[in-house]
Amino acid sequence: MLDGVLSLVSSARVGFLGMYRDEETLQPVDLLVKLPGDLDQRDAIVSIRCSRPATRSVAALSTSRTAGARSVILVCLVSAPKGSSTTTPSIPTSTSSRPPSTAASTSEASSSRLGDAGDRLYGTR
Repeated sequence: MLDGVLSLVSSARVGFLGMYRDEETLQPVDLLVKLPGDLDQRDAIVSIRCSRPATRSVAALSTSRTAGARSVILVCLVSAPKGSSTTTPSIPTSTSSRPPSTAASTSEASSSRLGDAGDRLYGTR
């Protein structure tokens, strides 16, 4: 996904937010937060694979806002109706005037583990 965004916005500075979901609390836990130092002078595009579960999307938006991003836009590869409906109200209009953008939507995303595919793929949890 990063290569695609950089092909469109070649001057973008890149940061990383790595998270996993705690199995007991089901809340996101930070693994890595590495953001540009001048984020307060930039707009942020938060790019994620999946909006389900939405807790990580909301946490990523919150971390970007806290780090000082002027505005935050969420872009996800696959969204599920439940994830999108949870994430959209969590984006205050003062931070972003746009709802999340998605490449594809699926109604098959009923499993709360769908968003954990990266955790399993990369062995982070």
